[in-house]
Amino acid sequence: ADGRTRIGIKVQDGCDNACTYCIVHVARGRATSRNGDEVVAEAAALARAGVREIVLTGINLGSYDADGLDLADLCLRLLAETAELHAPGEPPCRFRIGSVEPMDVSMDLIGLLAEARGRLCRHLHLPLQSGSSKVLREMGRPYDAEEYRQLADYLRAMVPEIALTTDIIVGFPGETEDEFAATLAFIQECGFAEMHIFPYSIRPGTPAAEMEQIPRTVKEFRASRAAEAAETMRLQYLSRCVGQVYNVLYEQPQDGLYQGHAPNYAAVAAEGDNLRNQVLPTRITAMKNGLLLGELLPPGQ
Repeated sequence: ADGRTRIGIKVQDGCDNACTYCIVHVARGRATSRNGDEVVAEAAALARAGVREIVLTGINLGSYDADGLDLADLCLRLLAETAELHAPGEPPCRFRIGSVEPMDVSMDLIGLLAEARGRLCRHLHLPLQSGSSKVLREMGRPYDAEEYRQLADYLRAMVPEIALTTDIIVGFPGETEDEFAATLAFIQECGFAEMHIFPYSIRPGTPAAEMEQIPRTVKEFRASRAAEAAETMRLQYLSRCVGQVYNVLYEQPQDGLYQGHAPNYAAVAAEGDNLRNQVLPTRITAMKNGLLLGELLPPGQ
């Protein structure tokens, strides 16, 4: 474990999708999944070594399919087979799901997120790419904006504490100002906890590379506008965390405080000594400069 508090396990590689802007399905090949027993064995070894959070990763993680297990089944096995692999008085390791395509979020996975409180982090990264259904079609994405909205609404209804984060590509070939405005409006309605904004860049050999391109200055301007909206949403989300209690995984000292991450992946800082690799109940007392400040609570409170 090399002394790390959080470690990723790659459980899947490749992609069977063919988004028009992406070359991954060519570069990495078709989707493949690691054997479930192999993944469980690796996770168990990390849990025994004291790793407190294991992140499941993949090129197209939601397409995981091995030995009759889908992603929800794999998570269920991991939770069950690591439940007792921790030191007395300490909580078992928790798991975090990496980026999952919207169409791969199953009802079983949503149910598990709702039920596995404390063990499966209530955080999903759901790439959106555009809030315009027309642009989504041209990107080759297999959903429209309304389907994405319905999924986000359902996730929040079933898992009220969930943090949803996303990716956006601005300046996709042919994107009009109205279509970009639709994306801005859409992301603000969704109220994401955090967003990654990417101005479209050409990948030679992809269909989008042959489409009508947007001028670089326009792409950069749209990216800056989207980034401003994203930062406003992030701060609004963090402000709503004030007063909540989270089990924070503390990782390192910084600026006189110990910093770590809550299950929603928000960064938290609190006073304390030698908190590294401890998961401690923490009440959020304030938000300052995009960082949540907290106070440690007695165990069991």
